[in-house]
Amino acid sequence: MSLDFVAVDVETANEQRGSICSFGLSFVENGKVVRTENWLTRPPGELDWFEGFNIGLHGITPAMVKDAPPFQERMAQVLEVIGGRPVVAHNAAFDISAIRQGCDADALDWPELTYGCTLVLGRRILNLLSYRLPIVCAALDIPLLAHHEAGADANAAALIALELARRQQAASLEELARSRGSDAPGQGQRQRLVRMRSHLVGQWCSRPSTGSEP
Repeated sequence: MSLDFVAVDVETANEQRGSICSFGLSFVENGKVVRTENWLTRPPGELDWFEGFNIGLHGITPAMVKDAPPFQERMAQVLEVIGGRPVVAHNAAFDISAIRQGCDADALDWPELTYGCTLVLGRRILNLLSYRLPIVCAALDIPLLAHHEAGADANAAALIALELARRQQAASLEELARSRGSDAPGQGQRQRLVRMRSHLVGQWCSRPSTGSEP
């Protein structure tokens, strides 16, 4: 198996996690980042409003998403380009729950995704005082060009996963997940699988992130 996956990051318009206004996608093929996308979207349903705090973080304003595809359309595009590939995110607990809540706001089924968390993997493999994205990037000498720009954060998560795989001599995400006590789906962690309506979402990293360390 090879290192083929999509790193994902979302930015939100307000304090509600489902208020997604931007998707970042970084595509990895054969262990290399081949392209990165940053897609704006109008937040779903009744979550379509912006707070100054969030605007201050990522710089996205209501005017910038006015003509962007609505969440329902953008979510379908995201799932289409992901295809059947696994997903990674830094603090996946946040990004995955944001997608779930966004889907709820637009009355969409939760997507079927197999995902892993580079924050959790970092905790298992590295020895740092903090595992926030900028700290992990600095420790691994990975460029983080614009923190809270979804494409930049997704690219950083992809590079973190690749560097951790290199250090663990892992030829696939499944091997990386099994290193240092982390489990792949079906490897003694079936109780950790989360049923999402009619779908299963497997989490490679058996200990989900509980903090808010983006």
